[in-house]
Amino acid sequence: PKAFQTANSNSELARLIKEYSGFEECDQEIIQDWLECDVDDPDYQVLADDEINASVIDDQRKRSR
Repeated sequence: PKAFQTANSNSELARLIKEYSGFEECDQEIIQDWLECDVDDPDYQVLADDEINASVIDDQRKRSR
């Protein structure tokens, strides 16, 4: 499931970040906050793989017309 993959990714990211001085207190919740802080920013989109694929295919179709 996507939520499990995200949790694993955030856990791994938190583990890596903790290795740097000043980030010892970083945890999964902080990572999630960082990732979500600009999710409503129009210049930033969070897309699933199928959404990325559909966007690329749509762009290619528009260019081939």
